Amino acid sequence: MRFLVRLIFCLNKSPAQIELRKTYKEKTVSEIKIEKATPEKLRDLGVDNWSPWECEPSTFDWHYDDRETFYVKEGDVSVRYGGGEVRFGAGDIVVFPKGMDCTWTVRQTIRKVYKMG
Repeated sequence: MRFLVRLIFCLNKSPAQIELRKTYKEKTVSEIKIEKATPEKLRDLGVDNWSPWECEPSTFDWHYDDRETFYVKEGDVSVRYGGGEVRFGAGDIVVFPKGMDCTWTVRQTIRKVYKMG
């Protein structure tokens, strides 16, 4: 893991009191969450008001600047990330955490609706 090392010097303290701290540039990101949708869950989430998105079969890198929640209407996708790999498709509700870097492999054209935040 990359990190920056900062030395904090306090002019009024002796060298023995110099504090060394590690400030990590990469933060720990929680896992991707996947669950099967139910009519009640879709209604509670308000997916009818979410934005549509689709993508044909391809592979691409992606970074999440914000949390994204989406409902997959059609398709088959696998995603590799620092914690492993997941696969999802039609009927799944998926949540990607803010800050995650990953690689999408769209196996069958995906059609989804999503919201950020």
